[in-house]
Amino acid sequence: MKIRILLLAVLSVAGFAFSQTITPESRASAERLLQVLKMGENFDNTMKQAVNMQLAGTFDRMDISEEKKAELRESMNTLTQTLLEKFSFQSMKGMFIDVYAEVFTKEELDGVIAFYESPAGQKFVVKQPELTRIMIQKIQTLMAEIQPELRKEAELLKKQMKAEDTSASAPAAGK
Repeated sequence: MKIRILLLAVLSVAGFAFSQTITPESRASAERLLQVLKMGENFDNTMKQAVNMQLAGTFDRMDISEEKKAELRESMNTLTQTLLEKFSFQSMKGMFIDVYAEVFTKEELDGVIAFYESPAGQKFVVKQPELTRIMIQKIQTLMAEIQPELRKEAELLKKQMKAEDTSASAPAAGK
């Protein structure tokens, strides 16, 4: 318990060491950076891609009727729409600006903006969605490869927990 309290205290102090006062000037630079990065468009598109890739084929692998699959898809479409609205760039823009302004100084933000306004920086901005899409696909492939192993580990953990519960309750039942 003492270690947890000490760790929490250290992390709290470390957080203060890295954060800085947000000024109107740093907020303005942070907002400009988000514009240069086309963050609104890219963020919303990435969120849609991630959600769609995550859901793609999910119901097809389930051993349920086509009617139930259709119902689940409709429910998930509604849920997905709600998530995409709540986590849209527009709804989170203020938070993004504050985080960038807290982490970077105005001068650092201006330097980053200068890079992203350069031809190389603009190429990066244009290609960022493609990079993200490819990375998500590759990560999904890796996850699919390790899924059988993860299932085995989960089953082992489940058996261990059940065994621990059984052994913990056995003496109490015998009394």
